[in-house]
Amino acid sequence: MKNLFSFILFAGLLIGKGYSQQQNDSISKTSNLILFAEANFGYSYFSKDALYSGLSLNFQKRNDLLTFRFSRNDHIQEIGWIIVTPISQQRERYSEHSLLYGKRYIKDGRAFHFSGGISYNTLEKRGENLVSKTSFFGFPIGVGVHWFPSEAERFRLFGAIPVGKPTRFAGSTGIKLNANIAKTSYIGVAFTFGLGFHKN
Repeated sequence: MKNLFSFILFAGLLIGKGYSQQQNDSISKTSNLILFAEANFGYSYFSKDALYSGLSLNFQKRNDLLTFRFSRNDHIQEIGWIIVTPISQQRERYSEHSLLYGKRYIKDGRAFHFSGGISYNTLEKRGENLVSKTSFFGFPIGVGVHWFPSEAERFRLFGAIPVGKPTRFAGSTGIKLNANIAKTSYIGVAFTFGLGFHKN
């Protein structure tokens, strides 16, 4: 009877330890979500000066960063006006859809990343109608740094109105260098504005 009690006690301790480890593993897995979106605005150059704009969705696991990026580089050559209303324009638009893989390193309330990948690009020349369009693949590159709250805080609407309980969901700001090595290459620098889960 004593041996049976000892066995049950020992088995109970093992099961309890295993359950505790399973809970810890579960907490570790669920707390490792790093997912955030960014909007980018800045200047670029692709044989012409251009206005750079873009959106990206970023997912991080450990130090590995996966990014889906869409961007546009618009060079406006000429705008037609009636009084103060634009009625037509001539422009060149360089569009990029890309998938990048890289590394992202977090320290307190800031993070640094660099990545590269593959992209599908189009270059359009437009007047009142489409004049010409070419498509090609490229090698996109991204390097940047951004800042975000280092501790969980209540989310603030419009940066001022606190909502809900303290959370890791927060905004971020930063600066980024973007480039694409291709048949027609570009390089640009942009300010970034992000929203999401930026660290564990």
